Amino acid sequence: MDTKGKYVSALPGAVAVLLFSGGLVRAQSWTPVTNVFPGGAADTALLLTDGTVLVHQTCGANWYKLTPSNTGSYIAGTWSSGGAMQSTHNPLYFASAVLADGRVVAIGGEYNGGGCPNTDTNLADIYSPATNTWSVLTPPPFANVGDGQSVVLPNGKFLVGHLFSTAIAQLDPGTLTWTTPSVTGKADNNSEEGWTLLPNTNKFLTVDANPNNGTHTEIYDPTAGSWAATGSTTVGISNNGGMAIVPEVGPAILRPDGTIYQAGATTHNDVYTVSTGTWAAGIPDFPSGEVADGPAALLPSGNVLVGTSGFFVAPTHFYEFMTTNAFSPLLPLQPARPPTRRMCTVFCCFRPGRCSPPMARRMLRYTRPRAQRPDRLPGGRPSQPAPRP
Repeated sequence: MDTKGKYVSALPGAVAVLLFSGGLVRAQSWTPVTNVFPGGAADTALLLTDGTVLVHQTCGANWYKLTPSNTGSYIAGTWSSGGAMQSTHNPLYFASAVLADGRVVAIGGEYNGGGCPNTDTNLADIYSPATNTWSVLTPPPFANVGDGQSVVLPNGKFLVGHLFSTAIAQLDPGTLTWTTPSVTGKADNNSEEGWTLLPNTNKFLTVDANPNNGTHTEIYDPTAGSWAATGSTTVGISNNGGMAIVPEVGPAILRPDGTIYQAGATTHNDVYTVSTGTWAAGIPDFPSGEVADGPAALLPSGNVLVGTSGFFVAPTHFYEFMTTNAFSPLLPLQPARPPTRRMCTVFCCFRPGRCSPPMARRMLRYTRPRAQRPDRLPGGRPSQPAPRP
C-alpha cells in the first residue's frame, strides 16, 4: 500500500479500482475498468516504484502488470505479462513486499498448487522490474511460512514469521541470504497475527491471536531481539468464529496522526496511540460484520478503508473508519458473493484518491465527486496527469 491514496484490491468475482478523495463520504459510485484481468482469478496486488501495479494469478505462478495509459488513467490501463515464478510456487495467501530497490519478494503460501490445497509452503521467489523476470529465492530457514506476516524495516531488511513458532527470518536484500535473529519474550506463536511498523523506528506492533477473544498486544525490537508487552486492547480483537482454528485478527493501519487503527475479527475495534503506548476506550463496533483475516488501507484523508463480512461468509461491505474514530458506510462492491474461507480482499494503493479491490477479472473504480490533485509517484518522480473519470 502506498499512503498517497490509490488502491487495487482482490475479491472473488471482480478486480476493482476504488477512487477516493478527502472530505466526507458522498455520492459514491463504481465504474468498470476497461480491460479485463488476463489471468482469471487474482489475489495479491503490489504497487511498483515505477507506478505500475503487479497482480498475482490465484494459485498460479504467473503475475500480470497493469500500466496506466499515457494520460495517467489506470481505468484505461493495459495489462502485460509480469513474469512467472518457479513452476511449483502457485500460492494463495502468502507473504510479499516491494523492497527498497524496487524488487519484489513473494514467499510462502497457505495454499499452493492446482486446486489450491492447504500446504503452508516456504517456497520463495524474487522479481526484478529491470528485466521483468522472477528468480528462485532460497526459502527462509524454516519449513512453513504459509500466510505468514512480514515487514520491510527502515534499513531495508525484510522480515517474515514462522507460522508455527515465534521464529523470525531476516533477508538481506544485498546478499539474498537469510539469518534468524534472536526472538525472546513472545507470548504466543506468530500464526494469524500481523506486524505494524511503528513510526521513526524499526520496532513493530502485533495484537496476539491467542487466546480467543484476546486483548494482549506486544512490540518487537529487532535490535534487542525481544518482544515486550504494550498493554491490552479495551475490547476483544481475536476470534475463531467457533471453529477449531487458530483465532484470527483483523488488519492494523498506522495513521498520519500517529495512531494505529486495529480492526477486530470480532465486531470490535480499537485505536493505539504510539506516543503514549495506550489503547483507547469507546471505539465503535462495525456497523455490520467483522474482519477476520480481512483488508484495510489508508486513504489520503487519513481515513481507513476497511472491508467486512460475516465470519468467512458473504456478503462483503466496505466502510471508512474516519479520523474522528467513527464509521461512515460505503457501497458494497457487490450485493452478495459466495461463501469463502476468509475475506478474500486485498487493497493496494496506487495514486491519490484511487483505491481498488483484484481476486477476479473485472476491475471497477470507486469515485467521490471531488477534484483530484496530481501527486508524485512512489519514487518521488512527478506523476502523470490525474486519471480521467
